[in-house]
Amino acid sequence: MYLLLAIYPFGCTSNISQPPTSHPLNDSKKNTKTDRLATTTPPIQPTQPAVVNSVLPIAKNPKPNPIFRAIFPALKSQTKIPILLPEYVPEADSLNQVFAILENATPTQYQIMLAFAESCRGGNACRLGSISGEEGIPKSTSTEPEIIDLNITTKAYFVPSRCGANCSDARLSWAHGKYFYTIAIKAGDKNTLIKMANSAIANGSL
Repeated sequence: MYLLLAIYPFGCTSNISQPPTSHPLNDSKKNTKTDRLATTTPPIQPTQPAVVNSVLPIAKNPKPNPIFRAIFPALKSQTKIPILLPEYVPEADSLNQVFAILENATPTQYQIMLAFAESCRGGNACRLGSISGEEGIPKSTSTEPEIIDLNITTKAYFVPSRCGANCSDARLSWAHGKYFYTIAIKAGDKNTLIKMANSAIANGSL
């Protein structure tokens, strides 16, 4: 099982001071006045690292891709978890039409299919990929993921596509607090998924 840490889409750093390597009382060259002050001055203690906020920021200027507009009211009314939707979706340009199809939504999870046809039911020819979010960390799979950095504090888990008669999804997953998000694209490449994930994180919680 992979250990997933609580993460936050914005950087958070902390300067940690180190304790002194020797106590002034151990320095025989210090004068008496200095020694007397040392007996009443406690050693410097390291500061505590900053606590990473586990609450997703509310989107102030969200720019999810327009393909999600039709399903968003239903999605928002059916799930209680923070919704992350990317601005960037591959193939969704002036030359191609991509549809977002709400497959399932409950208070604790949602599943969206990306497809080239509005009537797609998941067939290999019409399906592009998927976007999902859920409360809780899912069980690990048998496929060993590659750990990559999305931004300064967000680590993600990448599983590449495998092709035989058909190609499987390449998947990129990351945790934020108690929520777990996955973006998948059929025969997708790592850079495409990273771009999608970062655009979803930048949008904030919808």
